[in-house]
Amino acid sequence: MRDLGAVLHRPWTTAAATTTALRAALLYVPGASDPGLLDVPWLEREGHAAYVHHIPAGHDNLDALAHEPRFKALFTHEQVHALHTCLDAAAELTSRAASLPTTLVHGDLTPRNAGLDSDDTLVLIDWEHVGAGPVGFDLGTFVSLYRTFGGHGELDEPALLEAYGRALGELAGTELRHAAAVGFATVHLTWGPHLRLGPGLTAVRQGFHADDPGVLARHLDDIRSGCLRALSWASAAGVAAGH
Repeated sequence: MRDLGAVLHRPWTTAAATTTALRAALLYVPGASDPGLLDVPWLEREGHAAYVHHIPAGHDNLDALAHEPRFKALFTHEQVHALHTCLDAAAELTSRAASLPTTLVHGDLTPRNAGLDSDDTLVLIDWEHVGAGPVGFDLGTFVSLYRTFGGHGELDEPALLEAYGRALGELAGTELRHAAAVGFATVHLTWGPHLRLGPGLTAVRQGFHADDPGVLARHLDDIRSGCLRALSWASAAGVAAGH
């Protein structure tokens, strides 16, 4: 069996992210070719909602920020309110996602589980969470955790989504860019905030990384920037979260 370690350890760049967006659209093909494939009972469903159990902790952590001088500047009062709104919208987001066109999803498509070969073939490992989910799902997880897992450069998220949606429509033979945008935004507003505001903020409030200011600063920056990027997609997901 070929050793793919070198492929998985190639640096992630914005150009590689664009190629990944195009390749991720190809996961639509198996289900389109054999619709029964997506009905296999062991496929995960609603993977975008995998971390809803962190929502109560997310609310508690947001409320605690105002009383903790170390972290009170992480978000403005308006941003805290908007993030509470997004956390409360989980059931609504899940319901809306269920109405979207479905595709085969890797379920944990992040830079840590992916790599591009020399011919731009997308290599994926860790298929533990493979499932059926809304179009845009995998791209949303990849973008949400791109910088967290070592990606270099700032991603142009709308451009990546446009590339993915256009490729998806060509494969499906129909326009799917709007559906892809809703799916993408839904994952951004579930996966990202649920992880960052739940276990992410809990960890720093409990003192993790306190002995390494540099690591702590990067962790806090990821929480802040990841949540604010998620908020920027709230209207696309149908959530009224002014901030």
